[in-house]
Amino acid sequence: MKEAIYYNEELKKRYITEKEETLCIPSNYIDVQFRKAASYEYELNKDLSNWTIYEIIEFYKLLNIKTYESLLGLNSILSQYTQFCLENSLVKDNQ
Repeated sequence: MKEAIYYNEELKKRYITEKEETLCIPSNYIDVQFRKAASYEYELNKDLSNWTIYEIIEFYKLLNIKTYESLLGLNSILSQYTQFCLENSLVKDNQ
């Protein structure tokens, strides 16, 4: 059996496909951001769309991002993904 690349892989692939069709964001850029989050998602045993503010801050600290622009890019992708999950009633905690 093939190991999943992402936590909640089917949902993230659906999101990537939708964004490829509606935005000018390269799928490989979104892929890289989801891969960054995957190990922390597995550690927490929950999708990033269900992370608390504390968990998000801890994730950003773990990455040790060097530039403000890099943080903005990552935050934008994660925020858009969370919004996608909210719009599709996929967020468990409705945070």
